[in-house]
Parts: sequence; C-alpha cells; structure tokens
Amino acid sequence: PLPESTPGAPAHPGVQPLVRYEGPEHPQLLLLFASPRPDIVAGNFFSTSTGTMLARLFASLHVAQENIGVTYFYKVATARNIPPLLETALRKMLTKELSFIAPQVMVTFGEPLFHQVFGKGKNFNDCAGTDMEFGGVKTCALVDAFAMEADKQLKLLTWKVHIPRGSYFKN
Repeated sequence: PLPESTPGAPAHPGVQPLVRYEGPEHPQLLLLFASPRPDIVAGNFFSTSTGTMLARLFASLHVAQENIGVTYFYKVATARNIPPLLETALRKMLTKELSFIAPQVMVTFGEPLFHQVFGKGKNFNDCAGTDMEFGGVKTCALVDAFAMEADKQLKLLTWKVHIPRGSYFKN
C-alpha cells in the first residue's frame, strides 16, 4: 500500500508542494505575486494583514473580495533568482493559466515581478498603475504589496499616483 500524505504536505520529503490558484472560477481581479510566502498557508491569503489591506483597497475600487483570485508566477516559495530560460517558460505557463482562469484584470506586485512578466525593457516607475496587457488580459503593476503594508508612503504612492494612472479601476 502507498503511504498516505497529509493534505497540503509535499508528496515526497524535501520537495515543496506547488501552490495553485485560489479564487472564483473567472475572477474580476487576479492578484499575481512572485512566489508563495512560507509564512502564509495556501488558501488563507485574505486572512493575512496584507490580504486584508488589499481586500480593503480593491473594495474601495468596487471589487469585492469574493471576486478576487490569487496566483503565483513561481509556484513554490523561492528566495533565489530565476534563470532567464526558466523565466521564459514561466511566462508561457502564466499565459496558459490566464486562458483557464480568464480574469477581467490582473495586477502584478513589485518591480522584480514586473520585469519577470514584462521583460527588462520597460521602466517600472513609468509603467506602475498604467493600462498594460499580458496574455490577452488587462494588466497593471503595483508596488510590492507586503512592502506597501509596512510603508505608508508606498500606500500613498499606490493610491494617489499609480492607481489613478490607469483606467481599469475607474467607474
């Protein structure tokens, strides 16, 4: 007989489990993070202080939490740089994932993820909050959500400068 595994535990010792998309079937908004954080249990993002902050932020922009999905560019927690060849493969995987999830809008968080998704040729500071597109999905980039939670200046920058640049969250 095969050994039973604990739900959410890696199937093989020493191998991290893949973190999958969580949220409604076709969300109004998809939050894309670089990789899962080891301190956040899969499926519990909105019970964290950062999740609560983002739920409030997007609720004020008329997007209810139940209409928000969460996914990751790199599906396991990582603290290393991703090689260019893997980055290219991950972009293709994200495009495929978007075709299944079919969100109305996707938001990426942080400058490193911005460059992983859009390439090194674009300037994050010039593009943050602006209307962009990735994989056929309306997309905008914002500052790192975890840094934003800890820094009121980044919250103000996001709310007063970045979000008004784009049209995706206007009535």
